[in-house]
Amino acid sequence: MHRVNEEAFKQSFSWAAADTEAQGASMELRITSIRARCQVCHSETESDDPVVACGRCGALSFDVVQGSEMILESIEYENTSCAQ
Repeated sequence: MHRVNEEAFKQSFSWAAADTEAQGASMELRITSIRARCQVCHSETESDDPVVACGRCGALSFDVVQGSEMILESIEYENTSCAQ
């Protein structure tokens, strides 16, 4: 299961925005819990940390139900380069 490292993501965002109109922009990252379903006993586990083993049967095989997606919720933009 993949988790977003918040500090690495913010640094990458800053580098990608450098020397563009987005330079100096800020971003807010909201990380959701992981929800995984065991492939053996089909129980679901929800956690803020990566799930390693099923808490019910100990299996190591999971299907990610929630937590691997990344959704851009909004963009706010102010054009400051136009003369007033």
